[in-house]
Order: sequence, then C-alpha cells, then structure tokens
Amino acid sequence: MNRLEALDFIIKNHHLKPTWLLYGPKGVGKLELSLTAASHIISTCDDRPLELLKKLMTQGSYPNFKMLQSKEGSDITTQEIKDLLASLKSYPLVEGPRVIVIDALDYLNRFGANALLKTLEEPPSNTIFFLLAHSLFKVLPTIRSRCTLLTITGALEHDLKADYPNASQEQLYLSQGRSMRLEKLFEEGAQENINLLREFFNQALLKNHAKIKETIDILKKRDIALEECIEVLSLWLRQDVSKKSSERYEALMAFFEIAQNAHLDKGQSYLALFLLLGDPSKKYCLS
Repeated sequence: MNRLEALDFIIKNHHLKPTWLLYGPKGVGKLELSLTAASHIISTCDDRPLELLKKLMTQGSYPNFKMLQSKEGSDITTQEIKDLLASLKSYPLVEGPRVIVIDALDYLNRFGANALLKTLEEPPSNTIFFLLAHSLFKVLPTIRSRCTLLTITGALEHDLKADYPNASQEQLYLSQGRSMRLEKLFEEGAQENINLLREFFNQALLKNHAKIKETIDILKKRDIALEECIEVLSLWLRQDVSKKSSERYEALMAFFEIAQNAHLDKGQSYLALFLLLGDPSKKYCLS
C-alpha cells in the first residue's frame, strides 16, 4: 500500500496492534511514514500541532518517543538495542503512549535481533513499535510473526511519469515509486548497467554458458553492487507469475542472505547467481 493508505490504516488500528513492521525498498518513505504516524498517535494525549510534535521527535526532545537509526549504513550494535530496551522499563515521563522507531532491522546482528525479540514477546504496555526493513528476508521469522506487516510502495507510476516525462517504462518499474532511485537511473552509465544485467539475466534463464564468463568479467569491471544486481533481477522475476519464476525469486532471496556472510568475491557471486537462475532447485550457491 502507499504511504497515505498505510498511515490511515495505522491510525485506525494502532490501539489494537502495538508492533508494526514497515517493509519496502530504500527511499520509499518508511521513516517519514513512521514519524507521521507517531505524531498522530502521540497527539491523542498532546494537543500541540502535529508538525511541532514531529519536529520535537526528530530532534530527540520528545520524552515519549525514541528512535534508533543505523549510522550511514553501519550496524546497529547489540548494546544500542539493549540500552533502548532498558529505557522502556521505566515509566513514561509524560502521559500518553510511547513510540519506538528502529531504522532499520537490516542492520541488526543476530544478538541484537534476539534481544529485541524478547521484548516483542512481552511488549511494554501502551508502547508502539515501528520496525523498518528494506529487505524482508533479513528479518528473523520470529520477529515477523509478532508484527503487523505493511508493505510500503512508492509514488504511483503515473505521478512519477508526470514529474519525469522522459522516463522509460522500465525505468519507472525499476524505480518502484522512488524518485531518488529513478534519478539514479538517469545517471551516466546507469542504462548501460541495466542493459548488461538484462543480458546476464537472459543468459542465465537460457543456460547460455558460452558467453557468461565474458559477461561476468564486464560486470566485475563496472563494479555493480551485488545488492543492486539482486534487486533488479528480483524485480524482473516478479514480472513473471509462473511457478518457475517464483522458485527463482525465492532462491534469489535465500542466496543474498547467505552471500552476505559467505565472503564470496563478485566473480563467484555472479557465477552462483547465473547457475541458480538457470536451475533454482540446485543449491549451487551453498556449496
């Protein structure tokens, strides 16, 4: 759902659902949504303007609001999580609900995630959690099961098209409603990267081994991040509703989670992706 739909749903149901998992790609507006929702929730006991409440929250000066963020993509430490959760054991400083935002679960290690899980199993009273995630498969299944999951989408395609009239249909699709992502697709060399990934994708589906080494060598030279590669490939797979594409998509998601901890170089990663897309039933990437 888009942010307006999600905001409306949260406002209507926050008193019934204390833990929310907001999932969507980077840049789609999950943090802004959580802050706006938090200001509405806090306003039930504080009649000051919503924008003022949001400003106080972002400045860290509202007593019933706490936010823990990854610093420039670095991990959120276990100690940071423990300190945040320990603060919830004391009584709120002002009357009304407390709201906690964690941005994002992608940067939590296993120990931090387990510490958070213990709190979610017995959440403090009158406390609302907004947990943000860019990649759902990085979130512990036990945490997911304790949350109300909202998949957040970006702007509607026709709205983006109005702002970016020169955008192609594929650029609009790959942006997934994110204006920042769409702007990056206009940068120098971006279209060449997409064309190269499309060639790699087609070679994998056709199990065309003849040219794959050459394609992988070019991918390595262009230094395309594995995360970006997998995002693009997964979006193309989602365009096909066949069972085979669904199997490939699930295998792709599992591969990314494992590859992050396997310390594969890019050549090994691309080769594993090629084999996996050709036959997702074989665990090439796990060997």
